[in-house]
Amino acid sequence: MKKILIVFPSAILSFSPSTLNLFDSLSKFFDVTILTLEPDSNFSSQKILNNKIIYLTLPRLSALTIFRAGLRRVYKEFGLKNNNFLLSTRTAIAIINKIKKFDGEIIAIDFFALWCAKMANKKAHLLSLELFESDVYKDSCSINDIKSVIIQSEERYEFLFGNQEIKTFFVQNSPNYIDEQINFSERKKTELIFCGSALPGFGIFNCLEFLEDFPEYRLTIKGAVPPSVQNLIKEYFSDLIKQNRLIINNEYLSPSELNSYVASFRIGFVFYDYLRFDYINTFNYKTAPSGKLFQYYNAGVPVISNVPRFCSINDYHTGVIIKSLGSVAIKNAIDQIETDYENYAKMSKKVSAHFDFSKNIAPFVNYLKESD
Repeated sequence: MKKILIVFPSAILSFSPSTLNLFDSLSKFFDVTILTLEPDSNFSSQKILNNKIIYLTLPRLSALTIFRAGLRRVYKEFGLKNNNFLLSTRTAIAIINKIKKFDGEIIAIDFFALWCAKMANKKAHLLSLELFESDVYKDSCSINDIKSVIIQSEERYEFLFGNQEIKTFFVQNSPNYIDEQINFSERKKTELIFCGSALPGFGIFNCLEFLEDFPEYRLTIKGAVPPSVQNLIKEYFSDLIKQNRLIINNEYLSPSELNSYVASFRIGFVFYDYLRFDYINTFNYKTAPSGKLFQYYNAGVPVISNVPRFCSINDYHTGVIIKSLGSVAIKNAIDQIETDYENYAKMSKKVSAHFDFSKNIAPFVNYLKESD
């Protein structure tokens, strides 16, 4: 059986549905392993227990790695181009050593992982999830290091590769379609949900300000809430918790469990705060519909978003796009959805079949089956 190694060089594997869905799809036909990092408690300690997932424990800091880190800062300050010696972080060295020992197909999640494969003298398939305006690891790779590319859209492909031709598969950051009947009439009009990472740049505090302005609603956060955000919530929004109008649920659920859970809510939020956070006001966040959008679709939950490029919302009548994250704008969007709620909900569920991950990743799976 062909062996495949998925290299996910981050500490948030539990919150990367595309990586996990790819693992599940490939595991039906191949011997698949994920190489990733131990969870970071500063974000979330959530961990998936599976003997096919290898969690790297990094070696202690050495004088050499500290020296490299200092040089990288100097190079960045003076606008100099990093070389492979400087790019070799502790994490990189640990991953490279693992890849060197692996014999099979490699799937690199973003360019850091691709560069690690290159340094191990191996080519890899690239699953592009995050785009950076300046990526020193991308600059240190070439199309000759890539066997194929999985990416969300042609627009994002062109951002990375221009008119260069690479074998490409377009797959959105969506879950596997779950065919189940949903009783929309059982949903309470006051129950709202915020899926995913509760970060300031993702509009979580805009949602809490909305709750303060419209006390008839209740919000559930289903996802990671970093300790720093939890502290801010306790300091400035503790009344919402005391009144049971803000629920935080960070329990890990399987895809089917998550879908059933999300399906009990009325409306879901997908926000990016472009105005207050420069790191959000980027091509990456403007062009890649987040996993939470497609999770809402799969659960038949209408959405409210402020992202103009989330074209499926208007194209398929699955929710409302607002121009600002103010409380009044959010309330007006809720009221608009309520005027035709059942159709919004039905279209959300219907369109999720179109974005079904397992269906859209099938050509890539077949490509691996046919390759030597």
